Amino acid sequence: MHELPPESLLRRCAAGSIPFRSTGELEDGEVSPGQERARSAIGLAARMSSHGHNVYVMGRPGSGRHAVALRVTETEAAGRPPADDWCYLNNFDDPRRPQALRLPRARGAALRQDMRQLIAELRVAVPAALESEAYVNRRSKIDEEFDARARAALETLQTEAERNELGILQTPQGFAITPLRNGHPLSPQDFAELPEADQARRRSGIDEFSEIASEIGVILL
Repeated sequence: MHELPPESLLRRCAAGSIPFRSTGELEDGEVSPGQERARSAIGLAARMSSHGHNVYVMGRPGSGRHAVALRVTETEAAGRPPADDWCYLNNFDDPRRPQALRLPRARGAALRQDMRQLIAELRVAVPAALESEAYVNRRSKIDEEFDARARAALETLQTEAERNELGILQTPQGFAITPLRNGHPLSPQDFAELPEADQARRRSGIDEFSEIASEIGVILL
């Protein structure tokens, strides 16, 4: 066993002996030497024009597998026309299946920026529009028209129901149809004392008017 002096563990290099000023002046050396088979396989996969194939690159950390894959694919891509940009748009009918949008090269980034700008502008413009006097007045007019139509429809329904000895009552929870006698609601006990034919006729009427009420937007309990 030899004892090494500290001077033997250090090798000095004179700056003047280095033939370059920066490593940026050097040509790229071989990436991951000894991986010719792996580079060939990745190159073959990159040249395949059919669909449905994938490449799985495996290696130890620090083995340069990412650098090899990137270098080979960049070399293959250099001899091909520039690829188109692909954007994925939300599919509101099925969010799990976004819609693919094909764009000329470099248009995808521009579209992304335009969409960001549009969203930023809408966040300001939409609240301002909803708070404008014109919008508030228009909304009030629509609400008034809707209320008037609902009242007219309910009055018509009420008139038709009374002709069939039924009444529409307003409760804290909403509207309800109830059987009438001489213009007054029947209690469950009074209703049970009616002949079976009358009970069946009124039940049928309640079902019929419930459907009519649903069609005109009146919610019944």
